[in-house]
Amino acid sequence: MQRVIAGAVLRDEAPGRAEMMMDEDEPLFAEPVKEPFLSRWQRGWRGQGLTVAALLLGGIGGGLVIGSLTRPRPTPAPVVAVLPAAPVETPAGEGGPLGPDALPGAAPVSPADPALHHGTEMPEPEDAPTAALPPPPVKPATLPPPYTGHQPPWRRNAVAAPPTEGKARVVVVIDDMGVDRGRSAQTVALPGPLTLSYLPYGHNLPQQTAEAHQRGHELMVHMPMQPSVEMDPGPDALTVSLTPEEIQRRVRSNLGKFDGYVGINNHMGSRFTTWETGMQPVIAELRARGLLWLDSRTSAKSVGSGIAQKMAIPYVDRDVFLDDDPSLEGVRKQLKQLEAVAHRTGKAVAIGHPKDNTIAALKEWLPTLAGKGLVLVPITNVVKVPAGQSASLP
Repeated sequence: MQRVIAGAVLRDEAPGRAEMMMDEDEPLFAEPVKEPFLSRWQRGWRGQGLTVAALLLGGIGGGLVIGSLTRPRPTPAPVVAVLPAAPVETPAGEGGPLGPDALPGAAPVSPADPALHHGTEMPEPEDAPTAALPPPPVKPATLPPPYTGHQPPWRRNAVAAPPTEGKARVVVVIDDMGVDRGRSAQTVALPGPLTLSYLPYGHNLPQQTAEAHQRGHELMVHMPMQPSVEMDPGPDALTVSLTPEEIQRRVRSNLGKFDGYVGINNHMGSRFTTWETGMQPVIAELRARGLLWLDSRTSAKSVGSGIAQKMAIPYVDRDVFLDDDPSLEGVRKQLKQLEAVAHRTGKAVAIGHPKDNTIAALKEWLPTLAGKGLVLVPITNVVKVPAGQSASLP
Protein backbone atom coordinates (compact mmCIF):
# COMPACT_ATOMS: atom_id res chain seq x y z
CA MET A 1 0.00 0.00 0.00
CA GLN A 2 1.30 3.55 -0.85
CA ARG A 3 0.44 6.99 0.50
CA VAL A 4 1.67 10.29 -1.07
CA ILE A 5 2.44 13.23 1.22
CA ALA A 6 3.74 16.46 -0.38
CA GLY A 7 5.86 14.76 -3.02
CA ALA A 8 7.02 11.85 -0.85
CA VAL A 9 5.84 8.29 -1.02
CA LEU A 10 5.31 6.25 2.11
CA ARG A 11 5.49 2.51 1.32
CA ASP A 12 4.20 0.24 4.05
CA GLU A 13 6.17 -2.97 3.88
CA ALA A 14 4.94 -4.33 7.20
CA PRO A 15 2.34 -3.41 9.79
CA GLY A 16 3.57 -0.44 11.86
CA ARG A 17 6.62 0.12 9.65
CA ALA A 18 7.06 2.73 6.90
CA GLU A 19 9.91 3.89 4.75
CA MET A 20 10.25 7.42 3.41
CA MET A 21 10.88 7.34 -0.32
CA MET A 22 11.64 10.15 -2.69
CA ASP A 23 9.39 10.83 -5.63
CA GLU A 24 11.67 11.12 -8.63
CA ASP A 25 9.62 13.96 -10.14
CA GLU A 26 9.33 16.25 -7.11
CA PRO A 27 11.93 17.98 -4.85
CA LEU A 28 12.07 16.87 -1.30
CA PHE A 29 10.72 20.17 0.02
CA ALA A 30 8.13 21.57 -2.39
CA GLU A 31 7.11 25.16 -2.16
CA PRO A 32 3.64 25.70 -0.74
CA VAL A 33 0.93 26.67 -3.20
CA LYS A 34 -0.27 30.21 -2.75
CA GLU A 35 -3.99 30.77 -3.01
CA PRO A 36 -5.38 34.02 -4.42
CA PHE A 37 -6.59 36.58 -1.84
CA LEU A 38 -10.32 36.36 -1.16
CA SER A 39 -12.31 38.73 0.97
CA ARG A 40 -14.33 37.45 3.94
CA TRP A 41 -17.55 38.05 1.98
CA GLN A 42 -16.24 36.02 -1.00
CA ARG A 43 -15.06 33.22 1.23
CA GLY A 44 -18.46 33.06 2.95
CA TRP A 45 -20.39 33.06 -0.36
CA ARG A 46 -18.18 30.31 -1.71
CA GLY A 47 -18.71 28.23 1.41
CA GLN A 48 -22.47 28.62 1.25
CA GLY A 49 -22.51 27.65 -2.45
CA LEU A 50 -20.55 24.49 -1.74
CA THR A 51 -22.95 23.63 1.07
CA VAL A 52 -26.03 24.09 -1.17
CA ALA A 53 -24.43 22.03 -3.92
CA ALA A 54 -23.60 19.28 -1.47
CA LEU A 55 -27.19 19.25 -0.18
CA LEU A 56 -28.60 19.09 -3.72
CA LEU A 57 -26.30 16.27 -4.72
CA GLY A 58 -27.06 14.42 -1.52
CA GLY A 59 -30.81 14.75 -2.08
CA ILE A 60 -30.59 13.48 -5.63
CA GLY A 61 -28.37 10.58 -4.65
CA GLY A 62 -30.60 9.68 -1.72
CA GLY A 63 -33.67 9.74 -3.92
CA LEU A 64 -32.01 7.39 -6.39
CA VAL A 65 -31.04 5.01 -3.62
CA ILE A 66 -34.52 5.05 -2.07
CA GLY A 67 -36.13 4.66 -5.47
CA SER A 68 -33.97 1.69 -6.31
CA LEU A 69 -34.85 0.11 -2.97
CA THR A 70 -38.59 0.69 -3.23
CA ARG A 71 -39.02 -0.03 -6.98
CA PRO A 72 -40.75 -3.44 -7.48
CA ARG A 73 -38.42 -5.97 -8.97
CA PRO A 74 -39.71 -7.93 -12.02
CA THR A 75 -40.52 -11.51 -11.26
CA PRO A 76 -38.19 -13.75 -13.26
CA ALA A 77 -39.90 -16.04 -15.77
CA PRO A 78 -40.15 -19.62 -14.57
CA VAL A 79 -37.76 -22.04 -16.18
CA VAL A 80 -39.62 -25.00 -17.68
CA ALA A 81 -37.63 -28.08 -18.44
CA VAL A 82 -38.69 -29.78 -21.68
CA LEU A 83 -38.34 -33.52 -21.33
CA PRO A 84 -38.09 -35.81 -24.37
CA ALA A 85 -41.14 -37.94 -25.06
CA ALA A 86 -40.96 -41.47 -23.78
CA PRO A 87 -40.36 -43.98 -26.59
CA VAL A 88 -43.40 -46.01 -27.61
CA GLU A 89 -42.76 -49.59 -28.55
CA THR A 90 -45.13 -51.34 -30.94
CA PRO A 91 -44.90 -55.11 -30.95
CA ALA A 92 -44.62 -56.72 -34.33
CA GLY A 93 -47.69 -58.20 -35.92
CA GLU A 94 -51.02 -57.55 -34.27
CA GLY A 95 -50.44 -53.99 -33.08
CA GLY A 96 -50.08 -50.39 -34.22
CA PRO A 97 -53.20 -48.27 -34.55
CA LEU A 98 -55.28 -50.39 -32.25
CA GLY A 99 -54.49 -48.79 -28.90
CA PRO A 100 -52.10 -49.50 -26.03
CA ASP A 101 -54.39 -51.66 -23.89
CA ALA A 102 -53.72 -55.35 -23.99
CA LEU A 103 -56.10 -58.20 -23.37
CA PRO A 104 -55.28 -60.22 -20.24
CA GLY A 105 -54.37 -63.85 -20.19
CA ALA A 106 -52.63 -63.97 -23.55
CA ALA A 107 -49.58 -66.14 -24.05
CA PRO A 108 -46.37 -65.00 -25.80
CA VAL A 109 -46.24 -65.78 -29.48
CA SER A 110 -43.47 -66.16 -32.00
CA PRO A 111 -43.31 -64.01 -35.17
CA ALA A 112 -44.30 -67.09 -37.17
CA ASP A 113 -47.65 -67.41 -35.36
CA PRO A 114 -50.49 -67.07 -37.92
CA ALA A 115 -52.22 -64.60 -35.59
CA LEU A 116 -49.59 -61.98 -36.43
CA HIS A 117 -51.19 -60.82 -39.66
CA HIS A 118 -53.22 -57.80 -38.75
CA GLY A 119 -52.94 -54.31 -37.42
CA THR A 120 -49.40 -52.95 -37.83
CA GLU A 121 -49.50 -49.32 -38.97
CA MET A 122 -46.63 -47.29 -40.36
CA PRO A 123 -46.17 -43.52 -40.17
CA GLU A 124 -48.65 -41.79 -42.42
CA PRO A 125 -47.18 -40.40 -45.67
CA GLU A 126 -48.61 -37.77 -47.93
CA ASP A 127 -51.86 -38.73 -49.61
CA ALA A 128 -51.32 -40.48 -52.89
CA PRO A 129 -52.10 -38.49 -56.03
CA THR A 130 -55.19 -39.90 -57.67
CA ALA A 131 -57.06 -39.18 -60.84
CA ALA A 132 -59.54 -36.36 -60.51
CA LEU A 133 -63.04 -37.66 -59.83
CA PRO A 134 -66.07 -35.76 -58.61
CA PRO A 135 -66.67 -36.44 -54.91
CA PRO A 136 -69.33 -39.13 -54.46
CA PRO A 137 -72.50 -38.33 -52.56
CA VAL A 138 -72.17 -39.32 -48.92
CA LYS A 139 -75.11 -40.13 -46.67
CA PRO A 140 -74.93 -40.73 -42.92
CA ALA A 141 -74.16 -44.34 -42.05
CA THR A 142 -76.95 -46.31 -40.42
CA LEU A 143 -77.34 -49.98 -39.63
CA PRO A 144 -79.30 -51.57 -42.49
CA PRO A 145 -82.47 -53.38 -41.44
CA PRO A 146 -82.51 -57.17 -41.47
CA TYR A 147 -82.66 -58.64 -44.95
CA THR A 148 -86.20 -59.51 -46.08
CA GLY A 149 -86.13 -59.20 -49.87
CA HIS A 150 -85.08 -61.37 -52.78
CA GLN A 151 -81.67 -59.78 -53.31
CA PRO A 152 -79.41 -59.91 -50.22
CA PRO A 153 -76.94 -57.08 -49.64
CA TRP A 154 -73.96 -59.30 -50.47
CA ARG A 155 -75.36 -59.37 -54.01
CA ARG A 156 -76.88 -55.88 -54.11
CA ASN A 157 -73.61 -54.20 -53.07
CA ALA A 158 -71.36 -56.46 -55.13
CA VAL A 159 -69.03 -55.06 -57.77
CA ALA A 160 -69.32 -56.56 -61.24
CA ALA A 161 -66.44 -58.89 -62.06
CA PRO A 162 -64.74 -58.75 -65.45
CA PRO A 163 -65.28 -61.70 -67.81
CA THR A 164 -63.12 -64.62 -66.71
CA GLU A 165 -63.19 -66.51 -70.04
CA GLY A 166 -61.95 -69.67 -68.40
CA LYS A 167 -59.00 -67.98 -66.67
CA ALA A 168 -58.08 -68.64 -63.06
CA ARG A 169 -59.48 -66.06 -60.64
CA VAL A 170 -57.53 -64.20 -57.97
CA VAL A 171 -58.97 -62.07 -55.17
CA VAL A 172 -56.86 -59.46 -53.36
CA VAL A 173 -58.32 -58.33 -50.04
CA ILE A 174 -56.66 -55.38 -48.27
CA ASP A 175 -57.43 -55.31 -44.55
CA ASP A 176 -56.97 -52.53 -41.95
CA MET A 177 -58.31 -49.87 -44.29
CA GLY A 178 -59.49 -46.47 -43.06
CA VAL A 179 -57.06 -45.78 -40.20
CA ASP A 180 -53.92 -44.82 -42.13
CA ARG A 181 -55.53 -42.27 -44.44
CA GLY A 182 -52.48 -41.79 -46.69
CA ARG A 183 -51.86 -45.45 -47.45
CA SER A 184 -55.59 -46.17 -47.65
CA ALA A 185 -55.82 -43.54 -50.41
CA GLN A 186 -52.85 -45.11 -52.22
CA THR A 187 -54.58 -48.48 -52.07
CA VAL A 188 -57.83 -47.06 -53.42
CA ALA A 189 -55.86 -45.61 -56.35
CA LEU A 190 -54.74 -49.10 -57.46
CA PRO A 191 -56.57 -50.72 -60.40
CA GLY A 192 -59.51 -52.87 -59.31
CA PRO A 193 -61.61 -54.57 -58.49
CA LEU A 194 -59.87 -55.01 -55.14
CA THR A 195 -61.79 -56.02 -52.01
CA LEU A 196 -61.17 -53.42 -49.30
CA SER A 197 -62.00 -54.25 -45.68
CA TYR A 198 -62.39 -51.18 -43.43
CA LEU A 199 -61.88 -51.14 -39.68
CA PRO A 200 -65.09 -49.81 -38.05
CA TYR A 201 -63.11 -47.26 -36.02
CA GLY A 202 -61.45 -45.71 -39.07
CA HIS A 203 -61.65 -42.01 -39.92
CA ASN A 204 -64.61 -40.53 -41.80
CA LEU A 205 -65.65 -43.94 -43.11
CA PRO A 206 -68.72 -42.88 -45.12
CA GLN A 207 -66.55 -40.58 -47.25
CA GLN A 208 -63.64 -43.00 -47.58
CA THR A 209 -65.77 -46.01 -48.48
CA ALA A 210 -67.92 -44.04 -50.95
CA GLU A 211 -64.77 -42.99 -52.83
CA ALA A 212 -63.45 -46.56 -52.83
CA HIS A 213 -66.73 -47.93 -54.16
CA GLN A 214 -66.85 -45.25 -56.83
CA ARG A 215 -63.44 -46.44 -58.05
CA GLY A 216 -64.76 -49.97 -58.53
CA HIS A 217 -63.63 -51.69 -55.33
CA GLU A 218 -65.79 -54.00 -53.23
CA LEU A 219 -66.27 -53.18 -49.54
CA MET A 220 -66.20 -55.23 -46.35
CA VAL A 221 -66.23 -54.56 -42.60
CA HIS A 222 -63.06 -55.69 -40.84
CA MET A 223 -64.59 -56.92 -37.58
CA PRO A 224 -62.25 -56.62 -34.54
CA MET A 225 -61.94 -59.86 -32.59
CA GLN A 226 -59.79 -61.05 -29.69
CA PRO A 227 -56.41 -62.49 -30.70
CA SER A 228 -54.48 -65.21 -28.89
CA VAL A 229 -51.64 -62.75 -28.34
CA GLU A 230 -51.54 -59.89 -25.85
CA MET A 231 -52.74 -57.10 -28.14
CA ASP A 232 -55.84 -54.91 -28.25
CA PRO A 233 -57.92 -55.36 -31.43
CA GLY A 234 -59.65 -52.01 -30.91
CA PRO A 235 -62.95 -50.56 -29.70
CA ASP A 236 -66.06 -52.78 -29.62
CA ALA A 237 -63.99 -55.90 -30.27
CA LEU A 238 -65.55 -59.31 -29.87
CA THR A 239 -63.97 -61.17 -26.97
CA VAL A 240 -64.53 -64.49 -25.24
CA SER A 241 -65.70 -62.75 -22.05
CA LEU A 242 -68.86 -61.34 -23.66
CA THR A 243 -72.44 -62.59 -23.46
CA PRO A 244 -74.25 -63.49 -26.70
CA GLU A 245 -76.36 -60.34 -26.28
CA GLU A 246 -73.27 -58.10 -26.02
CA ILE A 247 -71.66 -59.85 -28.99
CA GLN A 248 -74.75 -59.09 -31.05
CA ARG A 249 -74.77 -55.46 -29.87
CA ARG A 250 -71.12 -54.97 -30.86
CA VAL A 251 -71.58 -56.62 -34.23
CA ARG A 252 -74.49 -54.29 -34.99
CA SER A 253 -72.55 -51.25 -33.77
CA ASN A 254 -69.64 -52.04 -36.08
CA LEU A 255 -71.94 -52.75 -39.04
CA GLY A 256 -73.51 -49.31 -38.58
CA LYS A 257 -70.32 -47.30 -39.28
CA PHE A 258 -70.72 -47.17 -43.09
CA ASP A 259 -72.85 -48.60 -45.90
CA GLY A 260 -72.39 -50.56 -49.11
CA TYR A 261 -70.46 -53.58 -47.80
CA VAL A 262 -70.99 -57.21 -48.76
CA GLY A 263 -69.89 -58.92 -45.56
CA ILE A 264 -67.24 -59.13 -42.88
CA ASN A 265 -63.91 -60.77 -42.13
CA ASN A 266 -62.09 -61.02 -38.85
CA HIS A 267 -59.49 -58.49 -37.70
CA MET A 268 -57.06 -60.52 -35.57
CA GLY A 269 -59.45 -63.04 -33.94
CA SER A 270 -57.09 -65.99 -33.53
CA ARG A 271 -58.70 -66.55 -30.11
CA PHE A 272 -62.30 -65.55 -30.73
CA THR A 273 -62.80 -67.42 -34.03
CA THR A 274 -62.02 -70.70 -32.26
CA TRP A 275 -64.87 -70.12 -29.76
CA GLU A 276 -68.00 -71.72 -31.19
CA THR A 277 -70.33 -70.20 -28.59
CA GLY A 278 -69.24 -66.71 -29.59
CA MET A 279 -69.09 -67.27 -33.35
CA GLN A 280 -72.67 -68.55 -33.55
CA PRO A 281 -74.34 -65.16 -32.82
CA VAL A 282 -71.91 -63.50 -35.25
CA ILE A 283 -72.83 -65.78 -38.16
CA ALA A 284 -76.50 -65.62 -37.18
CA GLU A 285 -76.40 -61.81 -37.47
CA LEU A 286 -74.78 -62.09 -40.92
CA ARG A 287 -77.54 -64.48 -42.04
CA ALA A 288 -80.26 -62.11 -40.78
CA ARG A 289 -78.71 -59.23 -42.75
CA GLY A 290 -77.85 -61.09 -45.95
CA LEU A 291 -74.06 -60.77 -45.63
CA LEU A 292 -71.14 -63.08 -46.38
CA TRP A 293 -68.31 -64.35 -44.18
CA LEU A 294 -64.63 -64.32 -45.18
CA ASP A 295 -62.49 -66.26 -42.73
CA SER A 296 -59.06 -64.63 -42.52
CA ARG A 297 -57.80 -67.88 -40.96
CA THR A 298 -55.62 -66.28 -38.33
CA SER A 299 -56.02 -69.62 -36.56
CA ALA A 300 -56.10 -73.06 -38.14
CA LYS A 301 -58.71 -73.95 -35.51
CA SER A 302 -61.24 -71.33 -36.63
CA VAL A 303 -64.85 -72.54 -36.59
CA GLY A 304 -66.26 -69.59 -38.58
CA SER A 305 -66.65 -71.22 -41.97
CA GLY A 306 -68.05 -74.42 -40.47
CA ILE A 307 -70.82 -72.45 -38.74
CA ALA A 308 -71.42 -70.38 -41.90
CA GLN A 309 -71.91 -73.59 -43.88
CA LYS A 310 -74.37 -74.93 -41.29
CA MET A 311 -76.32 -71.64 -41.25
CA ALA A 312 -76.33 -71.52 -45.07
CA ILE A 313 -74.64 -68.15 -45.67
CA PRO A 314 -72.03 -67.43 -48.36
CA TYR A 315 -68.46 -67.93 -47.12
CA VAL A 316 -64.88 -68.39 -48.27
CA ASP A 317 -61.48 -68.86 -46.64
CA ARG A 318 -58.24 -66.99 -47.16
CA ASP A 319 -55.50 -68.90 -49.06
CA VAL A 320 -52.42 -66.67 -48.90
CA PHE A 321 -51.14 -63.87 -46.68
CA LEU A 322 -49.17 -61.36 -48.74
CA ASP A 323 -47.09 -59.47 -46.21
CA ASP A 324 -46.09 -61.70 -43.29
CA ASP A 325 -42.66 -60.72 -44.57
CA PRO A 326 -43.23 -57.01 -45.25
CA SER A 327 -40.20 -56.61 -47.49
CA LEU A 328 -40.74 -56.00 -51.20
CA GLU A 329 -39.18 -59.33 -52.12
CA GLY A 330 -41.29 -61.05 -49.47
CA VAL A 331 -44.53 -59.68 -50.97
CA ARG A 332 -43.44 -60.60 -54.50
CA LYS A 333 -42.79 -64.16 -53.34
CA GLN A 334 -46.30 -64.42 -51.86
CA LEU A 335 -47.86 -63.08 -55.06
CA LYS A 336 -46.18 -65.93 -56.93
CA GLN A 337 -47.65 -68.32 -54.37
CA LEU A 338 -51.08 -66.78 -55.03
CA GLU A 339 -50.64 -67.40 -58.76
CA ALA A 340 -49.71 -71.03 -58.13
CA VAL A 341 -52.76 -71.68 -55.93
CA ALA A 342 -55.07 -70.03 -58.48
CA HIS A 343 -53.73 -72.09 -61.37
CA ARG A 344 -53.99 -75.28 -59.31
CA THR A 345 -57.52 -74.80 -57.95
CA GLY A 346 -59.07 -72.26 -60.33
CA LYS A 347 -59.28 -69.48 -57.71
CA ALA A 348 -57.30 -68.06 -54.80
CA VAL A 349 -57.86 -65.43 -52.11
CA ALA A 350 -55.01 -63.31 -50.76
CA ILE A 351 -55.07 -60.91 -47.82
CA GLY A 352 -52.65 -58.02 -47.44
CA HIS A 353 -52.44 -54.67 -45.69
CA PRO A 354 -51.94 -51.04 -46.73
CA LYS A 355 -48.16 -51.07 -46.33
CA ASP A 356 -45.64 -49.37 -48.59
CA ASN A 357 -44.08 -52.53 -50.05
CA THR A 358 -47.45 -54.27 -50.42
CA ILE A 359 -48.79 -51.30 -52.38
CA ALA A 360 -45.62 -51.10 -54.51
CA ALA A 361 -45.67 -54.83 -55.29
CA LEU A 362 -49.36 -54.75 -56.27
CA LYS A 363 -48.78 -51.71 -58.47
CA GLU A 364 -46.25 -53.64 -60.55
CA TRP A 365 -48.06 -57.01 -60.38
CA LEU A 366 -51.69 -56.15 -61.23
CA PRO A 367 -51.00 -55.09 -64.86
CA THR A 368 -49.31 -58.47 -65.55
CA LEU A 369 -52.30 -60.72 -64.73
CA ALA A 370 -53.73 -61.01 -68.24
CA GLY A 371 -50.42 -62.29 -69.57
CA LYS A 372 -50.35 -64.95 -66.85
CA GLY A 373 -53.82 -66.33 -67.57
CA LEU A 374 -55.30 -64.74 -64.45
CA VAL A 375 -58.15 -62.33 -63.83
CA LEU A 376 -58.72 -60.14 -60.77
CA VAL A 377 -62.23 -60.50 -59.28
CA PRO A 378 -63.97 -59.25 -56.10
CA ILE A 379 -64.67 -61.52 -53.13
CA THR A 380 -68.35 -62.01 -54.08
CA ASN A 381 -67.22 -63.82 -57.24
CA VAL A 382 -65.58 -66.71 -55.38
CA VAL A 383 -67.75 -67.33 -52.27
CA LYS A 384 -69.29 -70.72 -51.68
CA VAL A 385 -73.00 -70.20 -52.11
CA PRO A 386 -75.45 -72.30 -50.06
CA ALA A 387 -77.63 -74.81 -51.84
CA GLY A 388 -80.69 -73.23 -53.37
CA GLN A 389 -79.00 -69.88 -54.12
CA SER A 390 -77.71 -69.08 -57.55
CA ALA A 391 -73.94 -68.74 -57.80
CA SER A 392 -74.19 -66.14 -60.55
CA LEU A 393 -74.54 -62.45 -59.78
CA PRO A 394 -76.97 -60.20 -61.67
